[in-house]
Amino acid sequence: MPSRRLPRDEAERDGVRLERRRNVAVQASAGTGKTTLIVDRVAGMLATGEIPIDRIAVVTFTRAAAAELRARIRAKLQERGLEKPLRDFGGAWIDTIHGFASRILREYFHLTGTDPSFVPTSSAFDPVEIERRWDGWLLSLPADTLREKGRVLERVSSARLRLLALDMRPLRWLTDVSMLGPDGLEVLRRYREETLAEVERALRTCLDRSHPRYAAFTEVIRWADAVIAGRRPPDPGDLVRIRAVLHPSKRGSSSAWEDWESVKDLFDSARSELVERVFPVLLAEPCREGTWDLAHGFASALLGEWDEDRSRLSFEDLLYMAWRAVSTNGLLARLLRDRFLHVLVDEFQDTSTDQVLLFTSILGDAGLLSPGRITVVADDKQSIYGWRSADIETYREFMEVLRRSGASFHVISTNFRSTSAIIRFVNVFGEVLFAAASPGEAAFGCRYSPIEPRPDAPGGEPVRVLALPEAPADLPGNMSVSGYAALCQAEWLAAEVRRGMAAGARPGDYAVLFLTTTHASPFVDVLEREGIPYFVDATRDYRVRPEIADLRELLGCLLDPGDRLAWIHSLRSMFFGLDDRVITAAVAAGARSDAADVPGCPAGVLAACATLRAWRADLNRLPLADFLTDLLLTSALLPAIAASGYQVGRRLGNLQYVLETVLGGNVRSAEDLLVLLDEEFAPSTTEEPQIPPSDGSAVTLTTIHRAKGLSWKHVVLAAPSRANRPDDAKLLSDPHHGIAALDLGYSLSLTAAERLAARTAHWDRIRGRNLHRTMAERRRLLYVAVTRAEETLTVFRFVGNDKPASPSRFIGDAVEAAVSADPGCCSVGMLEPPELSRLRRPGPALPACEPAVTMPLPMLAVRPSVAGWQPEGARIGDMVHAVLEKIDFGDPVGWLDRNAPDLRRLLGGRCGEVRSLAEAFFSMDLPFRLRDCRVIGREYPVTVAAPDGPRARFVDLLLDAGDRLIVVDYKTDDLAGRRPEVLLEEYGEQQRGYGDAVEAIFGRPVEGFLILLRHGLFVGT
Repeated sequence: MPSRRLPRDEAERDGVRLERRRNVAVQASAGTGKTTLIVDRVAGMLATGEIPIDRIAVVTFTRAAAAELRARIRAKLQERGLEKPLRDFGGAWIDTIHGFASRILREYFHLTGTDPSFVPTSSAFDPVEIERRWDGWLLSLPADTLREKGRVLERVSSARLRLLALDMRPLRWLTDVSMLGPDGLEVLRRYREETLAEVERALRTCLDRSHPRYAAFTEVIRWADAVIAGRRPPDPGDLVRIRAVLHPSKRGSSSAWEDWESVKDLFDSARSELVERVFPVLLAEPCREGTWDLAHGFASALLGEWDEDRSRLSFEDLLYMAWRAVSTNGLLARLLRDRFLHVLVDEFQDTSTDQVLLFTSILGDAGLLSPGRITVVADDKQSIYGWRSADIETYREFMEVLRRSGASFHVISTNFRSTSAIIRFVNVFGEVLFAAASPGEAAFGCRYSPIEPRPDAPGGEPVRVLALPEAPADLPGNMSVSGYAALCQAEWLAAEVRRGMAAGARPGDYAVLFLTTTHASPFVDVLEREGIPYFVDATRDYRVRPEIADLRELLGCLLDPGDRLAWIHSLRSMFFGLDDRVITAAVAAGARSDAADVPGCPAGVLAACATLRAWRADLNRLPLADFLTDLLLTSALLPAIAASGYQVGRRLGNLQYVLETVLGGNVRSAEDLLVLLDEEFAPSTTEEPQIPPSDGSAVTLTTIHRAKGLSWKHVVLAAPSRANRPDDAKLLSDPHHGIAALDLGYSLSLTAAERLAARTAHWDRIRGRNLHRTMAERRRLLYVAVTRAEETLTVFRFVGNDKPASPSRFIGDAVEAAVSADPGCCSVGMLEPPELSRLRRPGPALPACEPAVTMPLPMLAVRPSVAGWQPEGARIGDMVHAVLEKIDFGDPVGWLDRNAPDLRRLLGGRCGEVRSLAEAFFSMDLPFRLRDCRVIGREYPVTVAAPDGPRARFVDLLLDAGDRLIVVDYKTDDLAGRRPEVLLEEYGEQQRGYGDAVEAIFGRPVEGFLILLRHGLFVGT
């Protein structure tokens, strides 16, 4: 691809004149004035008078960037005295790519087939609608079809089928089951023809036919031949048996072979291929087509229903609908081709397939782009939005189209943002970072292009790289190593901001960038303790915060007086603060949320019900914004938050965010607000990230993704996680090759401790490509992070042997390589560990609660389930948890006896088993005396850190043992011969997360236990 290096002033001065008749592609690295280039190019075109302003389109990535472009283009036109473009400025097409597509659909509605007043939405259907439609769709299927798909519904859960359907719905290209790959028999046939044929030849070199390897592979060959010939079905029992006979421990004597060294690797690889690639496909085969029929059938039904509704369009469909309209309507394509004489696209590295198709449909012909019609400004090193459909492969393909169309390519490398010291580090760091890419990343990676400081750039301070101290053995309470590391960084940050403010800096000059905000809370705690104002993105986790949960449940109670769980939550909440004993007495007396006078009902509950009735009346008569304002100003919620002393600023900020959302007119009804506040039901916005405020009033805590396009004087890159994020995908897709793969979710026990997931044929292939794509994007993400700083940059890192490919290892290797290549590019040091006494964070006081609190049986709630659609083990677990949540701890057997008739009615044939498991807890020899502990709560809500952000979870039982808090997690799993410690592999990390969350809330030592009810055992976590 030919290119020449243009100084920025030449690009601004001569670029328009020299390149008017050619398409232009400009690579503008971070901080090189991309916006200025676009503004000057537009102004230069308009200055000639040949192109009216309404025949130029300027497209960018975010609303904030579009607003900035509009303001700066207007200012430039005023500066040049261009009166006509200023008069016509209202008709200028300067917008986001979604706004551009939306405007086409509205202005040309008579040709696009859309309702011109359509409403853009975050997603096609919210999850509430999806669940309702899924149940209705299943029930609408003919009885014969349901019987035919019965095996699928038994082995693949209904919930998983629904989630698979949701993942399929946006993939409009996924149209045939063959895209999931060959069926199991074809995979087995290929394995037989290639691998087993080689094994068969190797077996002839065996000197002892009784050797385990000879016998095992002879059986495998016979079995494969029988299945391929149709004489034997691929029965799961055969797979279990074959897996056992091929176990690596059964090697036998090497002397039984003519040349053992030449065959042993073949046998091992043949076994691995059979177990890891052939078996999964064979297991998936019985359900592959049935899953496709159910999941894809539902996805197609949703898509058809959505496409027929022209009154609303999701963000993900705006580009598709605009492209489809242009590509299928020749008149519309000609009108738009004549309308837009030139299109300028900023941040083009974030392009998607639909975006490229739209532009080529408007500006192209026969696969080429008309000359002089488009300018794209991009930096492939900043393509970091793959999770939002940004596609580096599509970007490269479009650049090739530009090259074939005779476009000119330019590189702008002068950085106007950072000091010379920062740029020196960025160049060394970037060079080694991108050079270390693996061969598999080549399809998704990019080369590093160095930047240079402006001539008058200050030298600045060297970039600081600070290694984190090792965690001491005597960490306070249940603090994790990751939590300790985050607190160390937070303590350093607070001291650094204090020093800066003493020298005249503002809090808003500082920003902390995270790969994910999993460990942002310690920074919040320390900044709040030190009285330093901060901003943390509320849209990421505000729905799971206790104050939002209280507000959500109160709204649910006001909207539905019959919602008893929402009423009880509201009574417990910060609005009223009533304890479980009082609430239990009210429920036993028959009180409801709209109760006025119930004999035996505590006065506190009656007073709360009176307040609820008044608020319900206000909600019905006042505009939502007025009601919410009055509620926050007159209720006990804000004083309770202020009195708690726990993350007060953040919690008040979350409520402020909700109020501003309502005041801004984005929420029109209480029902809409209820959905918005619900973590499970609220749709996620996919159009663009939120922008942190830049008014200088607060330290910004944000992710690298959200920091793109922004800069601060002082930037701190927090140490990323030392662990890799777990892969929980249910569907993988590769649109460039037209293939997809499903994880059907069911499992088959092959040995006592192993399970094999059933995944369709292309899973490993797509997963491998995705891993390489993720690694390549991670390199770009780190590059974006280190280019946000103007004056100082601090990079934190762990030391030691982190897991390969973990984010921590990734940045550590790059920093070490940079220091080795240029020792003077940064200063390397060790962060001084803070005093342990500073790390203990005060939490709120423990809620008052008595040890013998019990809930009446009518409140027993077990998740509904259609027979065969939920694994029976999980169903029993739900029942046991529901009973233990309500049982009388002071007299459990008596409670079970008194409620035996109702239990039999509610639990059916499982009543005896559930009762036995519940009683087991009270007869166990536990490591704590249950009767001496104070019950803080059952199903106690906590917010825990997860790889993709905080999540609301519930502790089965939380106890106060005086010197420590105890977190109890009931398990009804059958060990099936395994050691109890095996469960720690499955549940230990989750339980430790609960312990961390409880310790963070109360500032008390925490001990956790998995209680194995079926075996009368416990495991400490």
